[in-house]
Amino acid sequence: MGAPAGSEGTSSAAHAGARVGEDHHAHSAFVYFQPGEVLIRQGEHATDVYHLFEGEADVLVDNVAVGRVGEGEVLGAIAVLTGSSRSATVRALTRCSAVRVPGSQFHHLIRAHPTLIQRLMTDMARQITRLNHQVVALSG
Repeated sequence: MGAPAGSEGTSSAAHAGARVGEDHHAHSAFVYFQPGEVLIRQGEHATDVYHLFEGEADVLVDNVAVGRVGEGEVLGAIAVLTGSSRSATVRALTRCSAVRVPGSQFHHLIRAHPTLIQRLMTDMARQITRLNHQVVALSG
C-alpha cells in the first residue's frame, strides 16, 4: 500500500460502485473501480486486502490527500493484520482493477509464503519514508 489504508467487504458502502468479477464469499475476486469511487473507507472495519494491478488512487486521511498508490501495491494489509479500523480512505484517481483477498485467506497466504511479509515490510518502509518527507516539507 502507498499510505496508511485498509479495506472492507463488498456489502459495505465503500463498494457500492465496484463491479465484482465473481462470487467472493471466502474467495478472492477481481473488483473494478471508476475514477472517484472509493476502494477503502477510513474508519470502517477491515475484512479484506486488495492487490492493485491497474490504475492509481489517492489516499486521504480526514479528507486530506496524504499519498497516492499505484499498480503492484497491496492495500489494507495493516488494518487486516492488526484487526483495526481503516486508517485512510483510498479513492480511485483512474480506472482501477484489483484482486480482493478476504482477511482469512490473506493470513493463510502469509503463513504459506513468508516472503510476502518481506514485500509488505518493504512497501510499508517506503510509505513511512515518503510520509516523513512530507511532514518535514510541511514543517519547514
